[in-house]
Amino acid sequence: NTPLNGSVPSGIRPLGFQNASGSFHHASAKPHIGPGELLLDDGKGKLSRLIDSLAAEVVASALDDILAWDRESQSWLLWQGTHWQPQPSATTAEGLIASAVTTGTKPMGFRVAYLNGITQIIQRRDILQRPPRPAGVVPFLNGLLDLKSGTLRPASPTDSLDWVLPHRYAKGADCPTIRSWLTSAVDDDGDTVELLRAWLAALVRGLPVQRFLMLKGRGGTGKSTFERLAGALIGDSNLVITSLKDLEENRFESAKLYGKRLCQIHEAGRHGGALNVLKSITGGDALRLERKHVQQTGSFVFGGLVLLATNEDMATSDSTSGLERRRIQVRFNRTVSPAQKADWEAKGGEAAVLHTEIPGMVNWLLALPESDIRERLENLPDRVRKDNLLGMAAGNSCADWLLECVAPDPEASQQIGVKQECRDKDSGATYYANASEWLYPNYLTYCQEHGRARPVSARKFSDTV
Repeated sequence: NTPLNGSVPSGIRPLGFQNASGSFHHASAKPHIGPGELLLDDGKGKLSRLIDSLAAEVVASALDDILAWDRESQSWLLWQGTHWQPQPSATTAEGLIASAVTTGTKPMGFRVAYLNGITQIIQRRDILQRPPRPAGVVPFLNGLLDLKSGTLRPASPTDSLDWVLPHRYAKGADCPTIRSWLTSAVDDDGDTVELLRAWLAALVRGLPVQRFLMLKGRGGTGKSTFERLAGALIGDSNLVITSLKDLEENRFESAKLYGKRLCQIHEAGRHGGALNVLKSITGGDALRLERKHVQQTGSFVFGGLVLLATNEDMATSDSTSGLERRRIQVRFNRTVSPAQKADWEAKGGEAAVLHTEIPGMVNWLLALPESDIRERLENLPDRVRKDNLLGMAAGNSCADWLLECVAPDPEASQQIGVKQECRDKDSGATYYANASEWLYPNYLTYCQEHGRARPVSARKFSDTV
């Protein structure tokens, strides 16, 4: 074996590292590993393996255009020709390293401890570090589109992102049918169309936006059509479909978001519990990368967007402002008529009518500057603002009471009060003392009369209001 400092003893020849002069090569000059490249020959027919630390450099150099290590999430990425694909498990990466070590130690072979040592050194020294992500580009199947210059360049292991749109960039393509359908779905409200355009543009650009889009409406109004359109736009490999119940109650569910660009949450109105994970996902907080039966110590920040759809208002036990300032609630009212549905089916269905225009839709979205995207997502249309208030009131009894029973007056002073249950002698009904003078008893009375279950405590009432 070689000394710890990496020098080669006199008379010892590394089998796989000879050039014309017989000098020692650094592994970075070789893109692939050959038989014996991890072995040393003393010139007398005696072979020995290259010490683990040096072998790790050789193996890493042989794999640096195939494999990368993300230290933060403690996960591997695999080069797919268009992008670095985050791996849900270490199986593929470990197989590639094992294959390289197997070839490099022929004909001598190796023990498992040698392989494990090389793998751990690669990880701990971060030798296969993921190259920096280029800024200001959108990844397509046929290359990276530079948003500033409008030019398309090939993706490479040293110049790429960790995701790709499943479409080829087609300059000049248009999407008149998609624009027309979207306008009709939101009651011809141009401001709401531009809001949805901004949200989709952020999705395509990969902009981290601390907002979630919530679509509300009865069946047949286009919510699912929009969901499928967004899914087809970003691609199945970049999409996760889940539920609030799974996100909040299954500790392994959030790991599915690693490396994804869009999280779709179905039947969002049926949860009723806390929404701590949803707030973490949309707030840019670190999430534990915890997978079942896999020891994980890494974490990641979800850089994608969240889309919720529901037929009913979202009920939750969360009354904090953190949820409401992230909500963008868009109402879909228009139900597709049987005649319209039949017309679409005659043309080949939704995919044929809308999804064929996605290359043009991408151009429509990319024509919106980043400054306009952020401005539209921050300054919501009146229609959406009103729906946000109604959505907040549906899930927050304090907000519901404020909207229904309280008028703003900057000069007023009102006592909060306490809960004092009383019983009417004649009817036996329960009521709250001082409900016409004190805020908290008035709130309890409102909850009682309107069937609002689980009113909040007096202290939480004060903080929430």
